[in-house]
Amino acid sequence: MSDNPQPDQPTEPLEQTIRNSGNAFSPVPPPPAWLTHAVGQLAAHIPTGVEPNAEAAVPLRWLRHRFQEQITKLVIEGHLDITHANEVLDALELPLLARYWEVRVSLPVSIEVTAVTEDDAFDAAEAAIETALRTAELPASIDWDARQRDRATPAAFDPDATCSTPPPGDTDQ
Repeated sequence: MSDNPQPDQPTEPLEQTIRNSGNAFSPVPPPPAWLTHAVGQLAAHIPTGVEPNAEAAVPLRWLRHRFQEQITKLVIEGHLDITHANEVLDALELPLLARYWEVRVSLPVSIEVTAVTEDDAFDAAEAAIETALRTAELPASIDWDARQRDRATPAAFDPDATCSTPPPGDTDQ
């Protein structure tokens, strides 16, 4: 048996722990350069000479906090992809990093409107949806080009709708 470690085997327990954590959640291991950098960054912040005792939980909490700080810093600086970072954090049962998401939701919406034609009904419904989103002050956009006008089913007459035809003899023009 040789005393020399194999080139593909990590020599540091911290590196092995990080590698195992990443491998448990991703079939694609993080790049070797990242692993070396992350281990170096973390090792620089691990206190040495800490004797195990009843207060061992305090250094462990500190280490977990520092680890999350360093992972966050690596993501911010662009050295680590957030997906890989979250896989490692999840493996260590640490809070995951938040990210922005652009979400496209397609859902059927039924709105009751008053209109004369089917096209007018669709236009009124779309205007009501757009007004509701703007009033809610959500950073949302509507892709009207991707809309599907599913169906408009005529219902009862609306006697309260305003009549747009002037009565005979009305000369307000």
